[in-house]
Amino acid sequence: MKANIQNVHISGSSELVTDKLVINFIKDKLRDIAVKKESKEIILTFKDLNEMPETITDLPGFQLTLQNQNQIIFKEVEKEVINKDTVTLLKTVKNLLKKHKTVTMTPSEYYNEFMSAILSVGITYSSFVEMLFANTFISDYKNKEFWRYNQTESIDVKLGDKGISKYISDLLGLLYEPNKNSIKNLTREFNDLKFDPKKMTIYEKIWFGEL
Repeated sequence: MKANIQNVHISGSSELVTDKLVINFIKDKLRDIAVKKESKEIILTFKDLNEMPETITDLPGFQLTLQNQNQIIFKEVEKEVINKDTVTLLKTVKNLLKKHKTVTMTPSEYYNEFMSAILSVGITYSSFVEMLFANTFISDYKNKEFWRYNQTESIDVKLGDKGISKYISDLLGLLYEPNKNSIKNLTREFNDLKFDPKKMTIYEKIWFGEL
């Protein structure tokens, strides 16, 4: 089925709304597609229209339902489809993930803005995002105290995604960002960590073969 929808492409992906009920209805019950060139109509024939979703009438070009023939007719349309500007979206996400010395929102506002941005273009593994933001806010920057453990304290700084690993432990900092600074910051011997797996994160345990 092809409706002549004009897609004004600036950057990103088209904001074409999909409905699972409509998709499943067409997938399960569509029997035939016919095109009338003179009237530029597209006729879809189904097994039956008993479970036809009401939202199918919202599709571009919907004109008429022929109940007695189990057919739905669409006419060719010209409609501008507004794009999601993923370049701007990526800038928003990057800004939310980087380190903020001045915290301008509450943790829940940071989280909601981040989730709203990425969910506008796809589905993410939200548990990962929750763990990310759980370790983002610091109430005592000097003593490395996470705000999540004492939420009555004020937030000193919001860490960036790259800084979280080295803030949790020197070894994680080395594993995620191997550079001269992370090597320099690694003050503990590997063997000392290996003998105390209770103090290691799951990533350190994997690295040492303890898991």
